[in-house]
Amino acid sequence: MKTNLFFGLALLSMAPNAVSAQENADSLYIRNSVYMLKLDMPADNEEYAHAYEVTNKAFDGIDFATRYPNYNDFNLGSHHIDWSTVPTATKAEMDAIEKESAKDALLKTTLASMGVKVDPIAEREYAARLLNYFNANKFGNQLVAKWHVPQGADYKNVAAFDMGTIYEYGKVGLSEEARKVAQETGNNDMFYNLHTKLLSTTYVCVNNYRMMNAKEKSATAIAMAKVTLEFLPGIAKMAGNIAVKAAETAAAKTKGYFVRTNAYLFKLNWDSEKTLEMYNKP
Repeated sequence: MKTNLFFGLALLSMAPNAVSAQENADSLYIRNSVYMLKLDMPADNEEYAHAYEVTNKAFDGIDFATRYPNYNDFNLGSHHIDWSTVPTATKAEMDAIEKESAKDALLKTTLASMGVKVDPIAEREYAARLLNYFNANKFGNQLVAKWHVPQGADYKNVAAFDMGTIYEYGKVGLSEEARKVAQETGNNDMFYNLHTKLLSTTYVCVNNYRMMNAKEKSATAIAMAKVTLEFLPGIAKMAGNIAVKAAETAAAKTKGYFVRTNAYLFKLNWDSEKTLEMYNKP
């Protein structure tokens, strides 16, 4: 398949799916793949330089395959992205992800007025630029290849490519009866469906860790409460004022340093048409 694969932004957070005791969890199981990455940014304050080193060590010490056993740890070697290597994004590319709202603009202004250093890079810019980074480095193509080579094999080696590998992954999500039917009949439709389901549940999650001191954390909480208050209807402003007062009271007691994490979750853009194209146009 010669066409490039692209990632589409999925969600910034995901709610877990509950399975009741009466349901067959195995029949509902789809083995997702999640590639966990850390965005390496220069320290925005020398005061936090050591804290960033500690965060790096903690992140590098995570064995993702062991920690998240229900997910394939399909990674491309490194778990870090150097921000200085990430391409820029146009306003149109940022708007395609999320348009800047009046609330966002007011929050920036409010934080600046309170003496808090505001990140000049908006969340939508981080997401748009990361998306461009994935496309430029053909992350999609490489992660699709990971589904099709035996565990431990070099996914860049064409000779290691085995279509049966993804089929074996897919059978894990079938009921015992469906597994038996698939084995005995070699049902191509079932195979195509499994292939599409697995590839369409391939994710990349990029974590951006930033440090905050007590003053910055408190100011951020107060600013968010004030901005929310501005957009509340008149009848709800009393509750909003209470929230602002609560934030100000908590600020007086807040001490120490804090780690703020923003996560950007991307999903492989894959459907049944791409599955057919892959098999019919190698």
